[in-house]
Amino acid sequence: MKALRRFTVRAHLPERLAALERLSINLRWSWHTPTQELFAEINPALWKQVGADPVALLGAVSPARL
Repeated sequence: MKALRRFTVRAHLPERLAALERLSINLRWSWHTPTQELFAEINPALWKQVGADPVALLGAVSPARL
């Protein structure tokens, strides 16, 4: 069966953390070690669990942790 539509679900972040969302959808994180480390610091175990995917991390991390 062919999919009818594709969509992406993103976490809604507070305005002061909006830069994290912009970084997560910019492929810079894939080669820029300091950016990878920034996301890993949010929740190291979850970072590994989501396969070092910043979009998935922001969608899965608890609001209290952010």
